[in-house]
Amino acid sequence: MTVVAPRPLVIDACVARACGDVTSSHEVATACRVFLDTVQKVGHSVVLTQRILIEWEREASTYALTWLQHMVSRKCTRFVPLAGDEAMLDAILAATPRAEQQRAIRHDYHLVAAACAADAPIASLDETARYLFAMAAIAVAVLRTVVWVNPSMSEEDAISWLRDGANSDEERQLGSFPLWQPRAGRPAR
Repeated sequence: MTVVAPRPLVIDACVARACGDVTSSHEVATACRVFLDTVQKVGHSVVLTQRILIEWEREASTYALTWLQHMVSRKCTRFVPLAGDEAMLDAILAATPRAEQQRAIRHDYHLVAAACAADAPIASLDETARYLFAMAAIAVAVLRTVVWVNPSMSEEDAISWLRDGANSDEERQLGSFPLWQPRAGRPAR
């Protein structure tokens, strides 16, 4: 199964950490494994930066590391060197008033920077980070079109999305993220 235009995807190490093997019955572990397997089967590629690779090597499950090795051997990876341009980070931090939220932004900023550099969607289980970047997107225009998908949330139907080409559907963009809906992992205001 291949798509007409495979996409590069930024896959957070939390997906790799949660990914279980075929014997796992845990819902999130299974969802993450099926997500990675579908990325490979459909023909998408994975975006790597130095930091993403380090996090994967440190945190990924055995299954996810084997998957990544397979992606590398098939040349389905795209390495993106991130320049030292901190203007976007500074703008995001300026739009994020609380210190604990700024720490969370700094922790996951490399995902957003890679997504912007590679014109790639982000796959992450981190709902707190998605919420904070969506809040910052109100003030930082470049964030508004960044696509963020949570493979463990069944209502997001990430597998169908991958099979359909991992398009930049407006409802998946940070600028369209429903900030008023209660969802797991959101920080208290």
